[in-house]
Amino acid sequence: MDVKRHKLKPFRKRNALKKILRSRNLKIKKTDKTLSDYSYYYLINGYSKIFNTSKMKGNPNYSDATIEDFVIMDEFNFEIRTRILKEILKIENKTKNQVFYVFASFYGDVDYLVPSNFDTYGSALKQKHVYNLISRLNRKISNNCNRNKKRNHPAFYHYLTKYQNIPPWVIKLELSLGELSKFYSNLKPHIRQIIANKYNIKEKQLRTILYFLSQVRNKCAHNERIYDAVMIVNLTKNKYHNYFKIGQRNNFFAIVVALKTMMKAEDFYHFINYLEQEINGLKQNIKRKHFKKALSLMGIPKNWKDILNL
Repeated sequence: MDVKRHKLKPFRKRNALKKILRSRNLKIKKTDKTLSDYSYYYLINGYSKIFNTSKMKGNPNYSDATIEDFVIMDEFNFEIRTRILKEILKIENKTKNQVFYVFASFYGDVDYLVPSNFDTYGSALKQKHVYNLISRLNRKISNNCNRNKKRNHPAFYHYLTKYQNIPPWVIKLELSLGELSKFYSNLKPHIRQIIANKYNIKEKQLRTILYFLSQVRNKCAHNERIYDAVMIVNLTKNKYHNYFKIGQRNNFFAIVVALKTMMKAEDFYHFINYLEQEINGLKQNIKRKHFKKALSLMGIPKNWKDILNL
């Protein structure tokens, strides 16, 4: 049987890549060193949709852009991505404290590995999710209780040797935001709602936001583009979407909405001022039509700062 061969993308040296870009009318000097510091795929393909003026499929046309424009967009993306990651890390820590405090207030410091203390009622799939969660938690404990003490988390070692027990407020230290999202989603409904009340929202909304922000966090932590990111989950429709009359609930502006829901009012105020400063800086450094395209890809409405007063 013949094996179908896939067409491979050939390796090209930087001078050859610059030649390709000049053939696509991008303004880039032969001596330019940008591609020594940036991946061609990440930089050029990543921001092509902003600077490409061709309306036909095939090779793009960058006749109205320079290589510096691509770098400016990447610096903008880097700055807002870094700030968003910082805010999500703060949300992650706060939410961990809320979740495990409420859970421990119901079940104490030893029963977080008991399936009956989670939402298993009425569905085999729920039971499967709970058992998968407990298995994951047990692995967290096992991985931090091995003979090589240097590999163990200090808090795990302390509680294990002194109390022969790993309480929930210790295991939370080893959970990612994605794992926290799963832990919360598997709690019993009334416990989920008690926690959601801390944010004045419904438990279903908090479940979605935690899962949504875990995706955003991963993109930020792995240096992916965030300005035009599209998440695989939509936020639950809320008053912000109704006010701005927007249908898309999984883009950059959806990240802003999620942060609004989870952050303290004062912290969110400072975040919005920072974001406005970055957006204004971008506006001053690239052409107006490119700027408008970038905002469109971010899903930012004209009156977006109204979100502060909602």
